[in-house]
Amino acid sequence: MRNLAIITSLSLTVLLFIVMTPTLNISFNLIYLLFIAGNGVFVYLVYKILKDGKPSSKKFDEGNW
Repeated sequence: MRNLAIITSLSLTVLLFIVMTPTLNISFNLIYLLFIAGNGVFVYLVYKILKDGKPSSKKFDEGNW
C-alpha cells in the first residue's frame, strides 16, 4: 500500500507542476512533455490501484450508500 501512496503523490505533484508552468514562463515543448509524462504516470497509477488495491467489504444491498 505504501507504493500506491508514492505513485499518488508523484501524480499529484506532476499535475500541480503542469498547472503552474504557464506562470513560470516555461517553454511549450517542456510543458507538452510534462503533460505526456503526467498522463503516463496517471495510467500507471490507475493500473496499480486496480491490480493491488483492496476491495471494499461494504455492499449496496446491505444499506451502505
